[in-house]
Amino acid sequence: MQLRSIFILSLFSLFFCVSVQAQSDTQEKIRNMEEQRALLNRKLEQSKKQIVSNERDIAAQVSNLNVINARLEERRKAIGKTKSDISSLEKDSLSVQKNIASLRNELKICKDRYADACRFYQSQQVNFNTISFLFSSKSFTQAMTRARYVREYNESVNRLARQIIEKEVALNNRQHDISLIKTEKMLLAADLKKMESSLKTEEQNQRKVIDDLRSKNKQLDAQISKQQKEISNLNKEIDRQIQIAIEEERKRKEEELRRQEAAASPVAVNTANLQLSSDFEKNKGRLPAPISGTYLLVGKYGTHSVDGMKNVQLSNLGIDLQGESGAQAQSVFNGTVSAVFQQGQGELGILVRHGSYISVYCNLSQVFVKKGDNVTTGQSLGAVSKNSLGNCLLHFQLHKESVKLNPQEWLEL
Repeated sequence: MQLRSIFILSLFSLFFCVSVQAQSDTQEKIRNMEEQRALLNRKLEQSKKQIVSNERDIAAQVSNLNVINARLEERRKAIGKTKSDISSLEKDSLSVQKNIASLRNELKICKDRYADACRFYQSQQVNFNTISFLFSSKSFTQAMTRARYVREYNESVNRLARQIIEKEVALNNRQHDISLIKTEKMLLAADLKKMESSLKTEEQNQRKVIDDLRSKNKQLDAQISKQQKEISNLNKEIDRQIQIAIEEERKRKEEELRRQEAAASPVAVNTANLQLSSDFEKNKGRLPAPISGTYLLVGKYGTHSVDGMKNVQLSNLGIDLQGESGAQAQSVFNGTVSAVFQQGQGELGILVRHGSYISVYCNLSQVFVKKGDNVTTGQSLGAVSKNSLGNCLLHFQLHKESVKLNPQEWLEL
């Protein structure tokens, strides 16, 4: 009777402790999936506002095509992510089902063992009394041995009880996980169907804009030519500012060396810039976006054809990010402002040096920093100006001294 009372008390205590355990990995994984999908949906929702309504304007149509193409890419990315999530959940489901089968088998074994222990105890209860068993010992050593036997027997029964509770709680959790996975898969399948429908609609809009632009070849050529001329002028100004920054850095190092020589002290290598450069390189592919809020990549690095218009070539030495109203340029890494310069049409640009690397932020209506300021990762540098179509468009470039780099390889977009 004493053993049974001890077991019941242990049973309630253990069940309370185990039942308040942390949520399973499956629940955490589903929450992460939902957060990622919400981010993609926010980007797609924001881009709806960035399509210009004046379709008769050729510049607006080119801008619209860039936004539509960017939306299509984001939509395909979201569809791919959703399919990947569904596939991942299916694998999780199979794994959980195997785990449930294993837990059920382990639970049965534990219950069988516990039943055997209880039956043995019941069969011995009439003839067995713990106190008598201990006091009938012929010596103190034998009494201690018998006491250990009784204790070990009680512990083994309690251990079996704990294992039963733990297996039952684990089994309930895994069955709950299966329910969550099934619900999440149904939601994902519904989302996937909606996204594929939206993709078809947007592809139709893309074809409509492309067909309309093709019917205006002369106007389109003139617009592309004007756009490329503006880009070329901006690139020349950026190159000029970078050469100035490189020359200033060279003179600064020479002056520092002269001061060290004049002081007759050993030449100390200034490792600050070297360290910063090394840190910058270690973050390749992980640097944050240079614009605040949601955005769309509407201009890629390099020379490429416009989607759907193979005869239209665009050249870009950086990337263009179209942000929401009030967007701000943000530093992609710790550094020092090397220059604040004037672009054409009253806009401003900023150069930030990160050791031997230089990041460039263009199309700003207002700047919040000045030359020589130290800035940190994510710090706001200035307000992105609105172009003639009312969109906030940040042009971003990345250089290693005078060598141009592809920002898409360095940023986590």
